[in-house]
Amino acid sequence: MSLLDKRTSLDLVKLVIFMAITALCTGMLAVVIGNLTFSASREFKADFVNVAGVVKGDDVRVAGVKVGTVIGQVPLCSEVV
Repeated sequence: MSLLDKRTSLDLVKLVIFMAITALCTGMLAVVIGNLTFSASREFKADFVNVAGVVKGDDVRVAGVKVGTVIGQVPLCSEVV
């Protein structure tokens, strides 16, 4: 009976290790797919000649990956050309 207890204990250890690795991989997959970040955000400003079609709330993408959101537009001059 002692051998059965050792085998059961070994199976339990294997199961716990498997569950821990599976949970870790699932968490990493969620972070990658959800594009989650755990660092402080930064704000960038840019000047464009033509911003036709760009509105507040639009995604900013680099190589197809969302890296930010448009938070607003400020006209640089009041001249209409």
